[in-house]
Amino acid sequence: MYFRRSQNGFLSPKGYISFGAIYVLAFHVLCLEGCVKKLKDDNGCLIDKQVVIQEGEDYTTPACLKLCSCRNGQLSCNNDYKCGANAECLQENSTYQCTCKEGFLRIGDTCVSICSTNEKYGNCSCETSCSNPQPCVPCAQGQHCYCPSGFFLQEQDCVRQEDCGCFMDGMIVPEGQTYIASGCSRKCSCINGSLTCDDNFECGSNATCMQQNNTHECRCNVGYSLVGETCVSICSNSEVFGNCTCEKSCNNPEVCEICDQSQRCYCRSGFFLQDQDCVRQEDCGCFIDGILLSVCFLLIS
Repeated sequence: MYFRRSQNGFLSPKGYISFGAIYVLAFHVLCLEGCVKKLKDDNGCLIDKQVVIQEGEDYTTPACLKLCSCRNGQLSCNNDYKCGANAECLQENSTYQCTCKEGFLRIGDTCVSICSTNEKYGNCSCETSCSNPQPCVPCAQGQHCYCPSGFFLQEQDCVRQEDCGCFMDGMIVPEGQTYIASGCSRKCSCINGSLTCDDNFECGSNATCMQQNNTHECRCNVGYSLVGETCVSICSNSEVFGNCTCEKSCNNPEVCEICDQSQRCYCRSGFFLQDQDCVRQEDCGCFIDGILLSVCFLLIS
């Protein structure tokens, strides 16, 4: 402290110093405006003439308005620095830093959400699920990602109720799928979150009702394959499945025979029925006196 009268000298932290004596303050020498001091001992940088930044470190000014870095003893500052989305400027001791908000994690220079779509981060008391939509299920203690109000947990995702599917007999029927119940006498479809049921359902011909666990299904009989919702006969390469109106046979190659109008395998065009097979005409054999011979002989009269 310097006194008004020069002969009194001044008072230093170590005691009284008479006027004209020399006293060196134990502070860093301040740089002039626009200059950066390279510190001899710690090879750092001086910012705002009072803050020392160690080599390789960064410093954020109050309110996080400026970010400065010390590299190779040189100070460089970003005067248009902003914390960015999902982050906020917080003070810790005498320093400031951009900290990710709750529910976000810093990856590089960006704060990204640690929760997936439709999730919320925080303290969850209970959440509803697709399998238990009415009474909510107690959440785990602590802050974590959970399905907020209006969304329901389905496996690992949060979905809207209409995306859950439909409930029937304590089971979930996924959206767009069907459920067969009551011994295959009732078939229900889930459309836009609502069940539409056929109470007079039957498996149909060529199929048998089978039960597996708590569900029922119509399975095609042996020799039949499911095409759409119909069990069709497994036909050979020379056959075609459909409504047969007329087919030719080796016994009657010129005049087609009337079929029974049912859907089944029948000989496709260019093939003739012989016993239970469909063959080409040259494989039918020969007609002699109205008799079909499986093997043709050259007859010499």
